[in-house]
Amino acid sequence: MNGAGLRVLIVSEFYPHPAQPHEGVFVREQLAHLLGCQTAGVIAPAVWYPPLPRYRNLRRVQPAGGRHDEAGRLVLRLRVPYVPLVAERCAPAEFQRRAAAAIRQHHLQFDLIHAHWAYRSGWVASRLAREFGRPLVLTTQGSDLNVWRHAPRKRPQILAALHAADAIIALNDHMRADILAEGLAPAKVFVIPQGVDCHAFQPTPDASRTLRPPQFASAFVLLCVANHHHVKGIDVLLRALAQTSGDLMLVLVGAGPETRALRSLAHALGLRARIFFAGAQPPETIPHWINAAEAVVIPSRSEGGPAVLLQALACGKPVVATATGMAPAVLTDERSGLLTPVEDEKSLARALERAREQQWDSGHLRQQALPYRWEEIGRRIVAVYRHVLRRE
Repeated sequence: MNGAGLRVLIVSEFYPHPAQPHEGVFVREQLAHLLGCQTAGVIAPAVWYPPLPRYRNLRRVQPAGGRHDEAGRLVLRLRVPYVPLVAERCAPAEFQRRAAAAIRQHHLQFDLIHAHWAYRSGWVASRLAREFGRPLVLTTQGSDLNVWRHAPRKRPQILAALHAADAIIALNDHMRADILAEGLAPAKVFVIPQGVDCHAFQPTPDASRTLRPPQFASAFVLLCVANHHHVKGIDVLLRALAQTSGDLMLVLVGAGPETRALRSLAHALGLRARIFFAGAQPPETIPHWINAAEAVVIPSRSEGGPAVLLQALACGKPVVATATGMAPAVLTDERSGLLTPVEDEKSLARALERAREQQWDSGHLRQQALPYRWEEIGRRIVAVYRHVLRRE
């Protein structure tokens, strides 16, 4: 379905910017494939943190202001102050006030609002939708339902956003069930997974081998691409790796608040020679990192997607993943990948060993990703837009 003529305003908790180019990349990718739709603008918060030592790293990656991205979309990053103890109550209201002012200042014209993440952006977008008389489509991304929904200070705003939305997009059936459990009407909750760019992500093994650390040249290399947060389960992966034979090596692409603790854990487990901390990498290099590995590991405690699941398959690489997010729906047989229970390091260790021993068909693996091409996902999202506008 074509969205010709539709003008969409995006309100997203995260969107790529020069200091954090990997932040919310999938939102930008999705926008590029909303066939025929025009992006009226992208509004995202640039949180201002007080000059305290605990916020030092966060303060340097929060640029504010308006700019056009590489596709010519107007991106408005609005400064929102973070005040300890009252942030959950005050920051969303301030974000909403500044977003409404920016819409008027820039004379943004739009037919509907599409918000990503129920908190804070979903709540803010619900207020904007009411103020400007436009329908709201809300995509829940995983962390808002799996983590923040159970936080007492965030839960009321998340539920308010869900109930105010004209349509809700969940990334998988489990998330849809969680939403329906909050009393939402089934007819307004759609399951549309994340997508993958099958042109950017495809098998190119020879061109990527140079990324492998020299000491891993002849090893079976596992790759984990994830921010270093507790929910990503990287600590479980390290404990599992310690239970495998010494020719399994691990490359960690990503960074975050747990990086130091993960390095300490690797040292304590005697894994320093078997793990390479590559740090955060530009999004455009991720296909090369995937192709430089033999398998991709996703040890998350909870997930909405994740994007790297489809990216790995598109590159013809097997995936070892915990049974969370969209992994059970994608890895439907053991020719496509291996599923393990969440936080089960022994099962994960066995799966890592099996990934090395099993013969994998790269062509079959890539076929599993093709139904999730961004072109198809974009078509389904535009169909939701049309559905909502027909009801207006």
